[in-house]
Amino acid sequence: MTKWLLRVFLFLMPIILAAVVVLIIPVNRKYAYSFIAKGGCQARPPWIYKQLFTDTQNIDVAFIGTSHTMGAVNDSLIEQLVFDNTGKLVKCKNLSFCGFGRNFDYLIAQDLIANKMPKIIVLEVRENESRAGHLSFPYLATTYNLFSAPKAFNQSYIPDIYKAFLFRLQYIREQATNEDEKRTMDISDSQYGYNGHDLLIANPDELDADFKKMLEKNKHHNKYLDSLAEISPLNYVQQIKDLAAQHGIRLVLLYLPAYTHQITDSEIVDKYSKYGPIIMTDSTTLKNKNNWFDREHLNIAGAELISQKVARYLSTTKYQ
Repeated sequence: MTKWLLRVFLFLMPIILAAVVVLIIPVNRKYAYSFIAKGGCQARPPWIYKQLFTDTQNIDVAFIGTSHTMGAVNDSLIEQLVFDNTGKLVKCKNLSFCGFGRNFDYLIAQDLIANKMPKIIVLEVRENESRAGHLSFPYLATTYNLFSAPKAFNQSYIPDIYKAFLFRLQYIREQATNEDEKRTMDISDSQYGYNGHDLLIANPDELDADFKKMLEKNKHHNKYLDSLAEISPLNYVQQIKDLAAQHGIRLVLLYLPAYTHQITDSEIVDKYSKYGPIIMTDSTTLKNKNNWFDREHLNIAGAELISQKVARYLSTTKYQ
């Protein structure tokens, strides 16, 4: 039996060592951002890369979040309103990306702070945290990010390492064949990341139906299990707060729920106030069906109201 185990060990050792070597290979950041653009989201990853790594303009206020932020935070309008209110030019950048996953928010915050050192990071918060990590995390994560990810109640930990391994194999192959140099992608010239939805209004009957479905679904939720599932994502929120604090950057939270998931202000405050001040979206804005493009996203009218509120907050903030 001992000899058999030794043979198995000797057989597996080269495979394990090869896998380790592949996983520790650093991937060029431009390549990684371009790769995740395959997932869609209007080719935002190369645009985000450009803002963080090649654009020479500073970023004073950066917005990080999901498509909720992408379609609700008009960074150009906010910048103009803050200037109108204060006479100060505060450069704002909406760096949001499609999909849920706090681990991806952390990666964006990491690259943002390493390259731009903003004064304020505005992080989207919603009615609840996504249990799974972001689909693009294993492709943008460094080796350290992969293995230092929270293990407890993190259902994405092992799958992320596996996906990262396959991704790095492709990276090695493309580097060897120069195939990566053949890939080109049009990148927007806009300095702003707001991507608002048309001034279309969601069908109110559909919104009501979706809301009722969600209420029924919530009846079957186990609050204890839900709280356990939020341990991993909230760990990343804490990491973003700690990383920002280490560099003298303020973390501000912006509440942007879906229409069907609205919860009370007190519940949001109880969950998130320890991470930083919260810009609460007015309930009148959220409950007005004319402000919604669909059950998840505000339309242009809703985005204007959100952006005005954010601008008022930033206009009363001191910048070092």
